Amino acid sequence: MRKIETDIWVPNEEKKGWVKYAGQRKVREVWEELCTTLKEEGVYPPEYFLLERDFENRELFPKLADVYCFTRWGSNEGIYIDVNMLISDEEEKKYKQIHFATGKSLGETEEEFDRMNYIAGYIYRLFMGNGSIHARYMLVPGKESQITHKKLLKRAEYEAVAQMKQRMFLANSVGLTRPIGDYADELAVKLMIVKAMQNFELPEDKLIELAKQENILDVIYPLCRKVMEPSLFEIEDLLASCKSLLKKGGAI
Repeated sequence: MRKIETDIWVPNEEKKGWVKYAGQRKVREVWEELCTTLKEEGVYPPEYFLLERDFENRELFPKLADVYCFTRWGSNEGIYIDVNMLISDEEEKKYKQIHFATGKSLGETEEEFDRMNYIAGYIYRLFMGNGSIHARYMLVPGKESQITHKKLLKRAEYEAVAQMKQRMFLANSVGLTRPIGDYADELAVKLMIVKAMQNFELPEDKLIELAKQENILDVIYPLCRKVMEPSLFEIEDLLASCKSLLKKGGAI
């Protein structure tokens, strides 16, 4: 997944291939990027998402050390997400935690609480990453052989799980008219791709192609989605033609 940077990094002319720190981004730029990303991914808090006044009054985003996102039930109604930032205070020479933003949903079901927890975790990963270095950032020119089928398969498995979670919480969102079944074809094909990669090792040239991509399942999916229509027809035919759904093996 993408990561929102709060620092500015530029190429280091003295060291080819390196970057150097060039200051902090503007608060408004970071906030707009966060909101846009959440909306694009369908995980924007449904009632509201507000920037804290302390940050509104800042021009530059402070140096970020960590992010704390948590979900809580409202005292009267709804479910809230609180986003706090652990920042480096250069004047006081210490770290301090300040409130960054608040999100709210009017829904009060357990499903909506789980979804708001997912959004909180998503916000955290947008700022802090997912705890691993993306494979394409570890590519060393002339040493492409370090990219293995096993590494790419692990990435594909991670992407498949992440997308299943996202689609599930999209289907549980307040006011969403699309049922989870609308995402079934895409998820089924992507899981089939993962299964195929478990059984078949891609050649080196294709491994290098995929290693340079942000989301490898999204790259492969358009090529493979045409297999879903005949597969779905066969399932529908089996369900309609079998004498009993309870018979062992689904005998016709």
